[in-house]
Formats: sequence, C-alpha cells, structure tokens
Amino acid sequence: MTILMDLTYINPKETAGVTNYSYRLLEGVKQCGLEKNVTLLVTLQNSRIILEQASGFRQIILSLRSIGAIPHLTGILNKKRINRLISLYNFDIFFSPYIAFHGLYTTIIPSIGVCHDAQGFSLKHNKLKQVAYNFFSRRILKKQTVVVTISHFAQQDIAQKIPSIKNRIKVIYNSILPISNIQRKNSLFPPYILNVNTLEPYKNLITLVKAFAILKNKIPHSLYIKAKRRPYWDNIVYPFIIKEKIEDRVLLMERQYSEAEMASLYKNASLFVSPSLMEGFGFTPIEAALYEIPVICNKESALYETTKGLLNYYEPGTDEYALSRIMYQILTSPNLDLKTIAKTYEIAYSVKRQAQDFIALFNTVLLKN
Repeated sequence: MTILMDLTYINPKETAGVTNYSYRLLEGVKQCGLEKNVTLLVTLQNSRIILEQASGFRQIILSLRSIGAIPHLTGILNKKRINRLISLYNFDIFFSPYIAFHGLYTTIIPSIGVCHDAQGFSLKHNKLKQVAYNFFSRRILKKQTVVVTISHFAQQDIAQKIPSIKNRIKVIYNSILPISNIQRKNSLFPPYILNVNTLEPYKNLITLVKAFAILKNKIPHSLYIKAKRRPYWDNIVYPFIIKEKIEDRVLLMERQYSEAEMASLYKNASLFVSPSLMEGFGFTPIEAALYEIPVICNKESALYETTKGLLNYYEPGTDEYALSRIMYQILTSPNLDLKTIAKTYEIAYSVKRQAQDFIALFNTVLLKN
C-alpha cells in the first residue's frame, strides 16, 4: 500500500492546529514502522520545515498553480498534475489530513480526507465569501471516497450540512503527544487561572472573564489568556475588563511560546478553563489535563464526548454564575483524580493508535475498490 499525503496546505510561517495534527499523525506512522509507505506532497516553501518536523519520509515538491486572490480554483487548476503524479508513482491512496475548500483532489484512485468540523459553513464574516466557501467545500467533500472527522459530534454536524455524504463519514479521534519531562510546579509563580484558545466569539472567553469578575474579591488568582489579539478582544472582552476594573489581574499573552514555556505555563496553573461553545474535538482541555491540573469546560458540541466525562463541567455554556461557582469550588477543594485522568487520555489519544486506525481504514478502502 502506497499513500500520497497532501501537506501543501502547511504554512511554514504559522503553526496551525491542522499542522500539528499532521505532524502527530506522521509520528504515529513512524511508530508503526510504515514511513516507506507514505510519500509527502509538499511545496518549495514548506519542504524544509516539514523535513525538520517529520524526517524519514520521501517528499515530492509541487509548485502549485493558483490565481492570485481566487484560491478556490487551486484544486481544479492542479487536478491533471496530481493525476500525473499518481500514475507516475503508482500510488494507491490520495490522503489529505486537512480538507480545505481550496484543496487538492483526485478521482483516479481512492481519496480520503479529514474534515475536522463544519464550523466554516457558518463563521465567515462576509456573505459572498461564505457562499463561495460553502460551495467549494461541499464540492471537494463530495469528491472524497471517505471523509474522516474527529468526533461523533462533528460527524453528525457535517452530515447535517451535506446529507449526500452521510454514509461516507468515519470517525477517527485526534491524537495528543504524551507529555515528556513534566515541569514541577514552581512555588514562586503567583496563582493563576489559564485559558489557551483563539480569540473568536464562539470560543466564549467573555463568559470566563465575567465569572472571574464575580470571584475577584474571593480569590487571589490572576487570569492568564494565551492567544493572539483579535477584534473580539478589543471590541467585547477588554471593554468589560476595564468596566470591572480587573485589568491589573487579566493578562493577554500574545507572543509565541516554546514547547518548554507552554509546558511550564500549563503545569503551574491552578486551574484551566475552556468555555468554548463550538468544538469539533476540544484539544486544549485534554492537553491541560495531561499536565495533571484541574480543568473545567462545558458540555457544548464535542467537548463532553471527547473529554469522556472525566473533567469538571458547568451548564449552560454562557452562564457565568454557574461557571464561577464551580471555579470557586475547585480552587478551594483538591482534586485527587488528576493522574488517572491524564493516563486515560494518554492511552486513548496516542499517536500510534490514531495511525493504526487510519491504516486500517486505508486497507478497508483498498479492499472495496
């Protein structure tokens, strides 16, 4: 079995979640000893960084044809070139760890791609861009032999958006790299509550900030927010912070952190809170739990499913009073199950397990085609 894995979407200047997803999957493939079965389709711009992150794999460099400000046509413009590569090297499967509306595709061999969630079908700020995104996303998803997604919640959401592919959607959960050399808690750190996520309205940071404001006179903690500044912060969150006069206790951490710095940031937190209302998987609450710190999230979208009901939850997701009550309870009461929770996630979401699930799917598809 030979697989052409499309990584042309990786931006060498920005490490996105789908980029880390691909690297973790490739690490799982290496742990299965199947590097020779997978060839990476890359660009001249991202070839080097992919080699650094995923050594041991053969690469094919493709110079993508595109039309400037119209990325939607990239797949159409490059289809013949992809088909020629597939025929030349006799690949069995074309695989994309990230199906994008402007992605590459083929119809001459089985095509398998990962659609991480259906959020993009409703999140565009420009109506014309939303129409274009929806049209081209549906088009490329319908061309897949199998569409993989990362939770049963996401599976149902995608099927609702595109009923015609309902029977071709399979679930393979995300993987999470095990935490190595866990940093010891540093008693010199002032106490803080941590949130790591993007600053978009659906991540619902305002509910956490409101809950923190309710508790401001009851706890000594600060609130650390690890994210890039976006309009949601300037227009919604920060004005509330000023109104409540808590700007000296809420810190937005914008700069890029190293892996060691992120490990220290997680490990030394008193509590991690994720109030997000829309998650196809919910990576950060699980990652935080691997550092053996208490975690709170709500039960919206995929969160309760993927966290396996092991964390602390509040409902409804926009109720700051409900969130403040459980925050106070956890900050004033020890949680004794942290090691067990971390071990459960480490086993369930191992990179080798994820790679094995994909390999089994590839073999099943080949037997049917």
